[in-house]
Amino acid sequence: MQKRRTLASTRVFNIINSRKKHHLPTKQLAARRSIKISLVLSLASLNLAAFTQSKADSLLSGYSEKYKQEKISLIRDKEQYISGETIFAKGFVFTGYELSDISSNLFIEILDKRKKIISQSISPIYKGVSETSLKLPDSLSTGVYYLRAYTKRMLNFDERFQYLKPVIIYNPKEHYAIVADTSQWSFTAMPEAGKLIDGVPSKIVIRFLGSKININSITGTLSDKTSNSVLASFHPLDHNVALCKLTPAFGHIYEIRLTDSSKRVQTRVLPNVSASGVAMSMEQTDTTLTYTINFKNIPQNQTFRLIGTNNFDIVYKAKISSVDTIFRRTFTTKNMAKGVVRFSLFDDSFNLKAERLCFLTPDKPSAPQLNILKKNLTPRGENELAVKLDSNTICFIAAIDEGTDDVSHVDLISSLWLTSDFIDEIKSPSEYFHNVTNNKKEAIDALMMSEKWRRFDWGQLLSGNLPDTPFPDDNYLSYNGQILYKNKPVENASANLMFYFADSSRQLFQIKTDKTGHFQLNGLIFEGAASVTCYSGDKKFDNKLLKLTLTRDSGEKHYLSPLPQNNYITTTLDERLSGQILRSVQTLKNVAMAHDKSKQLQEVIVRAKAKSATQELDERLSSGRFYNPRETIYDFVNKDQKTGASTVAQWIRGRVPGDEKSFSYFVNEFQVQKTDLDIPVSDVAMIKVQGKGASHQIFIYLKTGAALQSAGYSTKAGSIAVAGYEKQNYPFEAPALTHNEETLGTDIRSLLLWSDFMLTEGETAIEHIKFTNNDHPKKIKISVIGLSNSIPFSFHRILL
Repeated sequence: MQKRRTLASTRVFNIINSRKKHHLPTKQLAARRSIKISLVLSLASLNLAAFTQSKADSLLSGYSEKYKQEKISLIRDKEQYISGETIFAKGFVFTGYELSDISSNLFIEILDKRKKIISQSISPIYKGVSETSLKLPDSLSTGVYYLRAYTKRMLNFDERFQYLKPVIIYNPKEHYAIVADTSQWSFTAMPEAGKLIDGVPSKIVIRFLGSKININSITGTLSDKTSNSVLASFHPLDHNVALCKLTPAFGHIYEIRLTDSSKRVQTRVLPNVSASGVAMSMEQTDTTLTYTINFKNIPQNQTFRLIGTNNFDIVYKAKISSVDTIFRRTFTTKNMAKGVVRFSLFDDSFNLKAERLCFLTPDKPSAPQLNILKKNLTPRGENELAVKLDSNTICFIAAIDEGTDDVSHVDLISSLWLTSDFIDEIKSPSEYFHNVTNNKKEAIDALMMSEKWRRFDWGQLLSGNLPDTPFPDDNYLSYNGQILYKNKPVENASANLMFYFADSSRQLFQIKTDKTGHFQLNGLIFEGAASVTCYSGDKKFDNKLLKLTLTRDSGEKHYLSPLPQNNYITTTLDERLSGQILRSVQTLKNVAMAHDKSKQLQEVIVRAKAKSATQELDERLSSGRFYNPRETIYDFVNKDQKTGASTVAQWIRGRVPGDEKSFSYFVNEFQVQKTDLDIPVSDVAMIKVQGKGASHQIFIYLKTGAALQSAGYSTKAGSIAVAGYEKQNYPFEAPALTHNEETLGTDIRSLLLWSDFMLTEGETAIEHIKFTNNDHPKKIKISVIGLSNSIPFSFHRILL
């Protein structure tokens, strides 16, 4: 069974399962939260008539820095759940197409149809990724719920861009099912770039909404209502779009009519045809893009500007004069930024005249190499995999028994490049990125014609109508506190807070109150609950009479927009679904039995484990934020270091190789400058050195802190309890049958492996992973999902 490395209390901040551990110093964590970038242009004084593309560059660049937006890709372990189960997910947080370094907390919630929060959790984000889990209440009734995920920064923008997906949850005691109602479909119809101009040929895109349609059951026609004639017939390209062509005539009215196999009919009237105006169309190949602009009854010598943007970056600019009726240009897209590109056509007063989205297919990454080292397809047999990761790769591996028909089909590629940037649902988006055909290319281009880019609005941007940002970026866990003495605030005073964590470690924090006795504590990372005691070094205070209050700043906000429509109906529970529910019920029983067994074993291990004096000193003085298994510890309490140095600065110079200018220094885990190291060695309890090469992080712990922890204040008397991150769980992994055949029931789980994240930076790595089959393995699929040099990949291998 794969050994888990968890974020256990404060001892290990180890979200990433990696050959290298990465640690963020307190100052670095705080610094990356404060963005001090102002807009390059003063929007209030902007003269739109004189607006140029160079100013557009500056304006958009300033906007993107100050109002950088995040998006979430959430990969779940399953599609459907039962009450009492735990949802396991891998969270990827991006800005544009890069992993975000802004937010440090990922919030997830389960909402009912009234938007009431049924369950919620918060998990830390590290280098843009997060391990997260959410326990479902046992009492949930069968129904459609919503899984919501967001960061604090996302609360400043359109909340419809938050991760919000329907999820079906069953109560095993209820005997009915929730299925999609395929009869509930609708559609929209619109011309390319939004306008119909007299005599100018146009593509008409039909976008399907609601349930996933059967593309073989839908037929469509384009009609001229004015002449009462059918102009064209068409069929869907896929579950999302259909396409037809029209050369409109002024004064005529056109209609799209769709009919399904049950003879249900829906119609949509197209926009009115204009006698004059500007129409824009586009054609793509794998390496080029051609745009055509038709000018109909437009005065000559006008100047137009075409601007192409990818997220918030301008990737194409062209100045166009309406000297001809038709303007056409072809350019290469080989070196352009990939993904969704928004082309906006402005007149010389910078009024938006036409707009069109295109999708430039991203390059394929060099996916990791997967080797099967051990293949055992017997019941509860153990398998071993080796995955070779190139530099700058992050990934995880899942093993799923597809024969159980109970797995998630979310794809990181389509989520990052497509669905997370649009509000309307896109059905089967992964099909656009796997086994690509000309039909799929045509379909995704039609999909782009049906969508609008809503991350920012040119009109609001140019007019200076910028979004409010009332929610500041977070810095992991934050707490608001107050200290009272004899029921009066302790004003403008220094105090020490001692945190006692679940793993028996402790950490000292120094704080200072304001004139009302309040203070704020940021940047904490620990799981579960902690108890906190307050101590003041001021002799005028009797510490037993100090009263401390400490409340976690959750950063949560209720969802205000309408929930997305879901087209589900209640029906009779069929045999297939009954089998899935029974598997989940049996797995829950096995989880409970394994938990009881593991708890007993841990108690034995704890009683048997002996710690050295240096280990105990390290646990008393240091926190998990600054833990590194490859660190070097110098114990000045239990060992005679015999350095001959009188100050800490001299000791470092004699013991730590490298360039002292590149070192980072911390005293009691607060960052200091080198000039602050004129500290007598006799005052030092412990020094830890981390890092390699010429650069190091040096942590100095003073005996004052050690004395405080060993004094009377080290007891938990008078302490208060505070909550940290929710303790992360992991999917159940059954041990080999020979070791546990009498302690577990039949193992029929679908998820066989759900690995930790694996990360490489400047070097390649080979990770070995083991997993155990269930008792009736049918069709085991290995999925490797992640990013290589910021390009997402997803590939699968069938083991059985």
